[in-house]
Amino acid sequence: MSIRLSAPAREWVRRHAEVVVGVVPEWPPIDGIDELGAQTGVSADVLARVAQVLGLRTRVVRFDDFQEAIAAVAAGRVDILSSTARTPEREKTLSFTQSYLVMPVVYIGRRGLADFSETGEFGGLRIAVERGYPTHEWLLREHPRARVVVVDDTLAALRAVAEGRADVYRGALTPAHYLIERELLANLEVLSTGLNATTALSFASASQDACAALDAALDWIGAAGLRTVAGRWQPEYLALTPELRPVLPSHGAVAALGEVRVLFDASFGPISAVADDGTPTGLAPALFKRAADAIGLHYRLIPRPSFEDAQADLIQGKAEVILAAVRTLERERSAVFVGPYYSEPAAIVSLRGVAWPSLGALAGHRLAIDAGHYLIPYISRAYPSLRLVIVRTASGVLDAVEAGEADAGITNVEVAAAHVEREFAGRLQVSGLVEDNPSELSFMVRADRPELAQAIRAGFDAVPVNDRRMLANTLLRTTVRVGMSWRDAAWVLVPLAGAMLGLLTGGLLYARRLRRAQAHLQAERDQARAAADAREEFIAELAHDVRTPLAALASGLRLLARATLSRDAIDILGSLTSSAERTLALLNRLLDMARLESGHFELHRKSTDLESLLRACVAPFGPLASERGTRIVIEPIGPLPLLLLDPPRTQQVINNLISNAVKFTERGTVSVRLTGKKASSGVWKLRLEVEDTGIGMEAEHVRSLFERYSQAPGTQERYGGVGLGMAISAQIVRNAGGLIDVRSEPGKGTVFTVRILAEEAAEASEPLGAPALSILLVDDDPVCRIVSSEQLRAIGFDVETAPDCDTALRELGTDRYDVLVTDMSINSDGEGLKLAKLVTDLGLGRLRKIVALSGQDRPASVPAPFDLWLTKPSHPGDRDWLQELVACVGDSGKSGPGS
Repeated sequence: MSIRLSAPAREWVRRHAEVVVGVVPEWPPIDGIDELGAQTGVSADVLARVAQVLGLRTRVVRFDDFQEAIAAVAAGRVDILSSTARTPEREKTLSFTQSYLVMPVVYIGRRGLADFSETGEFGGLRIAVERGYPTHEWLLREHPRARVVVVDDTLAALRAVAEGRADVYRGALTPAHYLIERELLANLEVLSTGLNATTALSFASASQDACAALDAALDWIGAAGLRTVAGRWQPEYLALTPELRPVLPSHGAVAALGEVRVLFDASFGPISAVADDGTPTGLAPALFKRAADAIGLHYRLIPRPSFEDAQADLIQGKAEVILAAVRTLERERSAVFVGPYYSEPAAIVSLRGVAWPSLGALAGHRLAIDAGHYLIPYISRAYPSLRLVIVRTASGVLDAVEAGEADAGITNVEVAAAHVEREFAGRLQVSGLVEDNPSELSFMVRADRPELAQAIRAGFDAVPVNDRRMLANTLLRTTVRVGMSWRDAAWVLVPLAGAMLGLLTGGLLYARRLRRAQAHLQAERDQARAAADAREEFIAELAHDVRTPLAALASGLRLLARATLSRDAIDILGSLTSSAERTLALLNRLLDMARLESGHFELHRKSTDLESLLRACVAPFGPLASERGTRIVIEPIGPLPLLLLDPPRTQQVINNLISNAVKFTERGTVSVRLTGKKASSGVWKLRLEVEDTGIGMEAEHVRSLFERYSQAPGTQERYGGVGLGMAISAQIVRNAGGLIDVRSEPGKGTVFTVRILAEEAAEASEPLGAPALSILLVDDDPVCRIVSSEQLRAIGFDVETAPDCDTALRELGTDRYDVLVTDMSINSDGEGLKLAKLVTDLGLGRLRKIVALSGQDRPASVPAPFDLWLTKPSHPGDRDWLQELVACVGDSGKSGPGS
């Protein structure tokens, strides 16, 4: 089938082999721009299909707001403006194609907001809208006296509501729902829906021929094709339009079903269980309630001791539905299934320290399993040497393993994790997963009630997929550790006390092992949690047992350099210091990447003078640049206020960009440009560019630049590095809500651009200066004691040290100290916490504060009786821990430790 174009439309296509597309990208998943400057989202895919049909090429131009983009279209600088809704105001200057996507307009507010209505100018509520968006125009036209909070983009509007700066957001459901899930704005909910808003590709008003050409292409693609394109991004959200919304049964049809008896396995928590007050709880009852309420179904939830009991009652006609069942051929003879709503692997449970990673490893051993389990036929067929120990309930599986009646047990992974954590902690473990036959749970309905199954299916389809995910994320919060503990595994597998080369090789092999393991993960959520947990434990061990002494070694070598030494000793010391700091820098990059992958990478924003920070970052690269015949030029920077940024991470990104530019530029120029523009009240749009005249890159190398361990051929041998710096920089920028992209051409150089929003700081940070206080520092590592005590004395503290708890208790008995700072892992046995509790219980000394010092990252909550948790410095210049300590001990609001 060929596309038919009118003569004028065909002529427009002939004259526009390349079409310039204007994009306002802060609207995922509808419109966005990736790191390489390419358009992404629903509109990008639709436009790609249109361009393919018409034989066009497209080039993307980014705009910060719609007014700027519309002006560019009107001026003829842009041919197409993406994702534009038709409004009376816009129709004065723009022409529109037919709609390619229809989305509901909704009101979103904080949970618990009651009596919301559009009448009476919204009852005085503050309405958050995006500047220049259709809702903004609608409010100005229809509700001129409404209290409107105007922001730059959808995310800013939702945050304004979540943080209480506005009461309600009005806008399109699809991007709002997407951003609520991505940003975890859990206190927001949809209040009501309004008229559907349409979004369509738009053109300058003189481009009638262009409209005809693109409309013909959209007709050729067809409605079904457009739904397929949209479905790749957010199928369930985009289905919530009138023509695609599920058809619910009539009230009379549902009433005719009568009261439905719904059974559930009470031993299957957290999927289904009975709460202490006797009410049903868990994912399955909660989801069924949502589906049943959507159609007005009258039902009664009935607990049964086991799934076998529930299935027997269903077959005998004593009930109509079972809440959680896996579809099998045998069960389909007596029931139909609605779902699945859940899919996770089954878990193998064993005694602590005994690993059974797979069913095959259990050959000849005893395996506990509950009667009626869907895996019994499969195991009997595939693993005939296994001796099955049949028990009555899912929870009974774990009892059998602990009692020694079975060597291992098998049950749902959520059930296993919850029971191990609550009842068998330290005695049982999840040691393996059955990945090739997952537990896919559905609602099981009696086969002789097809009308009931059809009604439940309609109710299930009416529950948005993100609501289902939200229920799962809320109700299934268990943490699964697959296999032995890290300390057990490390004792056998990781000789961390080896040479530096062995350490680095182990770190790299660990990262590669993680990538291989992730490639084989089939069960998305639970196995991701397991991998993240393994990384977390690895990071904690590596940070404390390797990075901390290595950082202390580097700092100690610097201190030693102050002493009077022979020339040969100074040369050797300089070489050792350089090697230690290079090794420490590489280790920190590996740890950063592991944290980023595991989701434990946090930004700590504080008042920052960005221009001073930038100049401080650039200065150390001057000598290296001069050696290479290269100039570093910082172009004039306009006035910027103090901004809320994470200084170490900001410095890390800047250093990586400058280092990259200097490394690949000989006898050239590196230009650094920093600009800022006030976006709204208290928020600044920042843009940092680092441009070099170096060797440049081929297009295929640009595409993989931000991938881990990625380097262009030949550069590693000539320039060194392991290919982590740019990957980490990109992740830091993304975590801060920003964008980093690169343009490069072989032989002509490279330009890196970072765009980010930053809030204006209320006041400057206090200069680092310690009050006149006496500190007792307890640490069993002699190098750490020396380095930390010297750093504390340098800022004004009076410091004494103790190598162990006994010495510390004797010192504290002298009543001379204001602050106790203790390492958490004294003698590698966590005695820091024991010391703090003992000091508090005995009431020793006149301590004002008790502070934990650890090589591990700060936990979500600081354990009592500590007033502060400090992370040991990651490099010799790291002073964050000192600033935090000064801020804590300078606070006179607390009268005593742990109070």
